[in-house]
Amino acid sequence: MVEQPIPWWQRELNARLARRALRRQALRRLILLGLGVVALLVLAVLLLVVMARGSRSQAARAHRSSQIGSTVAGLTAGPANDRTATQRTGGGALTLLPPEPASTTSSSRSPLRITLTSRSGAPLPGITIWLTISGPTPYTGTAITDADGMADFPVRPVAPYTVRVRATADGSQVATSTIRVEASPPEVATSEVLGRFYASDNRCAFDTPAGTPPFFSEHFSTINFGGRPFTGYGAAAGIPSRIAASETTAAGLGTLNHFNAVFTGSFQVRKAGAVTFTFLIDDAFDFGIGGGASRVSGALSNPPRDGLTALDRLPVIGAFNQGHLEATTQVTVRFPHPGVFPYEIDYSECMAGQEALRITTGGQFLASTGKGD
Repeated sequence: MVEQPIPWWQRELNARLARRALRRQALRRLILLGLGVVALLVLAVLLLVVMARGSRSQAARAHRSSQIGSTVAGLTAGPANDRTATQRTGGGALTLLPPEPASTTSSSRSPLRITLTSRSGAPLPGITIWLTISGPTPYTGTAITDADGMADFPVRPVAPYTVRVRATADGSQVATSTIRVEASPPEVATSEVLGRFYASDNRCAFDTPAGTPPFFSEHFSTINFGGRPFTGYGAAAGIPSRIAASETTAAGLGTLNHFNAVFTGSFQVRKAGAVTFTFLIDDAFDFGIGGGASRVSGALSNPPRDGLTALDRLPVIGAFNQGHLEATTQVTVRFPHPGVFPYEIDYSECMAGQEALRITTGGQFLASTGKGD
């Protein structure tokens, strides 16, 4: 078979079609290349923006961290007689403010507060404070500082205690510190207390005549009594209790199911001024103090006619000498100077119910000096 030659016009058409196909292919490649370049440029711009924002955020965190770090570094407690623990570093300060004692007439409870400021003294809001307390009242919690740089924690720790503080910002730890808060010396302490126990006529008022011999006498560390048999407890946990009893008789039981008692001792007063004594009482008492102490205000119901205590003849400055259920009452006394002031409490238990005689000042039982009258 003889191959037929391709006409010239067919060869020309084929060539034109081939050149057109090549141009289209080149155009597609150019378009794809251009799109790729544009995509790379867009990605590069986005990457630069992200990096710039990250750099600014890191710088801000670093600046914030440096402010907070310089504020809390090396924090220590204040003096033992100071209610606050504060450390200032380069003009900054973190202050731990222990709560005020709870009111004896209400159930309000002020929180423990931490205040955080910058080196310039400006409050630092929005900082997470992690708090751990070790001591008689353990606690763990977190709070965020408010617009005033303050973080409150719903806890009333009992001194002495240790507070561990950790501050975090934007999820990163910026500083840690440890605060030690020592117990403040008590404004008023008591010597060893001598208790004398008598039979009573169950009239719910102290009326034992002077010169009556007691069933027995016993020494106690402070005025913190309760329960049946009548038991004396210490001013803090861990101090041994002591039942008011002789070899044959216990106050609150049997022959002394109802009884009268006289407690004598001496107050050691640190400074002049007014002190409020809070009594948890069941059932009745007269309260006298010598040495020039004077009454300011408080309970004075049915005191003795002569205004003096039964044994040591001290001026009565407070009384709730009548039958009633367990109740809380207060007597405020002014001490003219620091020193030692003798006191006497004439107490009556009646009606075979509960029995209590507890005295606190500033929310704390009277610490014992360990010395006798």
